[in-house]
Amino acid sequence: MKKPRKILSGLVIAGFALLYFTSMMPETKSYPPFLNKAKQLGFPAKDCSYCHTSPQGGDQNNARGNWLIAQKKERNAYAVDVSWLKDYKATETTKAAPKKSGKKKT
Repeated sequence: MKKPRKILSGLVIAGFALLYFTSMMPETKSYPPFLNKAKQLGFPAKDCSYCHTSPQGGDQNNARGNWLIAQKKERNAYAVDVSWLKDYKATETTKAAPKKSGKKKT
């Protein structure tokens, strides 16, 4: 009857290991529902790159994301509110460059 006891102790150890590793993972700073809220408010957000440098989101913010973080501090808010984007004014350096067509001018 030692075999079930070994299985149980192995499961307990595995459970604690899983709990430990998930608690040590870095906290995610982006919040995926922000994308849905931005779309609902009429912003042209297609993916997380609307506020982040990467389409998957993450720690690196673009100018719009940095502006939202600054607004959070300025407003002493607990969290970013996507509706603040209505006050965001992109500068010439942060606006997207026009796409080039593949045609050469002659």
